[in-house]
Amino acid sequence: MNFPCTGCGLCCTHLSKVLANASLATTEIREELKAFPYKAKEDGSCEKLLNGKCSVYKKRPTLCNVEKMHDKYYSDVPKEVYFNKNAIVCNKMMDDAGSKAKRVPWTR
Repeated sequence: MNFPCTGCGLCCTHLSKVLANASLATTEIREELKAFPYKAKEDGSCEKLLNGKCSVYKKRPTLCNVEKMHDKYYSDVPKEVYFNKNAIVCNKMMDDAGSKAKRVPWTR
């Protein structure tokens, strides 16, 4: 089972907000943020976001990979439940941004 990312890029455009709010994150996410190898550009997006797409997608950091985050930190949570929680966050981000991108489907 893979996370059904729609590739909207919104998670990549808000990197500066994620970094600024690291203290609110779980311990696991704070650890991944410390290890995050990229910087936010002046507009707040990840420096690896080029033309709306991740230029390092196949080798993206664990923090950017829902499957790897599940397997590394949340394997005690059923994958379907973890993916659905991530889908809620993704879809809320799209709603808040007024995005017309296809919404992340929930697994059933």
